[in-house]
Amino acid sequence: MSFKEARNTREIIEAEYPEFPETILHAELCRACARVDGRSIKQSLKAFALARIEKVESKPLKGALEQMASSMFPET
Repeated sequence: MSFKEARNTREIIEAEYPEFPETILHAELCRACARVDGRSIKQSLKAFALARIEKVESKPLKGALEQMASSMFPET
Protein backbone atom coordinates (compact mmCIF):
# COMPACT_ATOMS: atom_id res chain seq x y z
CA MET A 1 0.00 0.00 0.00
CA SER A 2 1.49 3.33 -1.00
CA PHE A 3 1.45 6.49 1.08
CA LYS A 4 -1.20 7.99 -1.18
CA GLU A 5 -3.53 5.03 -0.59
CA ALA A 6 -3.07 5.27 3.17
CA ARG A 7 -4.60 8.73 3.52
CA ASN A 8 -7.22 8.97 6.20
CA THR A 9 -10.67 10.44 5.75
CA ARG A 10 -9.72 13.87 7.10
CA GLU A 11 -6.81 14.14 4.66
CA ILE A 12 -9.04 13.19 1.74
CA ILE A 13 -11.69 15.74 2.73
CA GLU A 14 -9.09 18.48 3.19
CA ALA A 15 -7.44 17.69 -0.15
CA GLU A 16 -10.44 16.94 -2.35
CA TYR A 17 -13.38 18.75 -0.72
CA PRO A 18 -11.98 21.66 1.32
CA GLU A 19 -15.08 23.85 0.98
CA PHE A 20 -17.58 21.28 2.29
CA PRO A 21 -16.76 21.25 6.05
CA GLU A 22 -16.61 25.05 6.22
CA THR A 23 -19.91 25.38 4.35
CA ILE A 24 -21.63 22.90 6.67
CA LEU A 25 -20.29 24.74 9.71
CA HIS A 26 -21.51 28.08 8.36
CA ALA A 27 -24.95 26.63 7.58
CA GLU A 28 -25.23 25.33 11.15
CA LEU A 29 -24.19 28.73 12.51
CA CYS A 30 -26.78 30.38 10.26
CA ARG A 31 -29.48 28.06 11.62
CA ALA A 32 -28.46 28.65 15.25
CA CYS A 33 -28.32 32.44 14.87
CA ALA A 34 -31.71 32.52 13.14
CA ARG A 35 -33.24 30.45 15.96
CA VAL A 36 -31.75 32.68 18.67
CA ASP A 37 -32.77 35.87 16.82
CA GLY A 38 -36.30 34.60 16.24
CA ARG A 39 -35.91 34.72 12.45
CA SER A 40 -37.21 32.11 10.03
CA ILE A 41 -34.69 29.27 9.85
CA LYS A 42 -36.02 28.30 6.43
CA GLN A 43 -35.57 31.78 4.96
CA SER A 44 -32.19 32.23 6.65
CA LEU A 45 -30.84 28.99 5.20
CA LYS A 46 -32.16 29.85 1.74
CA ALA A 47 -30.45 33.26 1.90
CA PHE A 48 -27.26 31.62 3.17
CA ALA A 49 -27.28 29.16 0.27
CA LEU A 50 -27.72 31.92 -2.31
CA ALA A 51 -24.88 33.96 -0.80
CA ARG A 52 -22.57 30.95 -0.45
CA ILE A 53 -23.04 29.83 -4.09
CA GLU A 54 -21.07 32.91 -5.16
CA LYS A 55 -18.10 31.97 -2.97
CA VAL A 56 -17.60 28.24 -3.60
CA GLU A 57 -15.78 26.69 -6.53
CA SER A 58 -16.90 23.06 -6.19
CA LYS A 59 -19.57 22.21 -8.76
CA PRO A 60 -21.19 19.51 -6.60
CA LEU A 61 -21.34 21.92 -3.66
CA LYS A 62 -22.80 24.67 -5.87
CA GLY A 63 -25.46 22.17 -6.99
CA ALA A 64 -26.31 21.25 -3.41
CA LEU A 65 -26.56 24.93 -2.45
CA GLU A 66 -28.78 25.65 -5.47
CA GLN A 67 -31.12 22.87 -4.35
CA MET A 68 -31.05 24.20 -0.80
CA ALA A 69 -31.90 27.72 -1.99
CA SER A 70 -34.97 26.53 -3.90
CA SER A 71 -36.12 23.77 -1.53
CA MET A 72 -39.32 23.89 0.49
CA PHE A 73 -37.28 22.28 3.28
CA PRO A 74 -33.72 23.70 3.07
CA GLU A 75 -32.86 22.39 6.51
CA THR A 76 -32.98 18.76 5.36
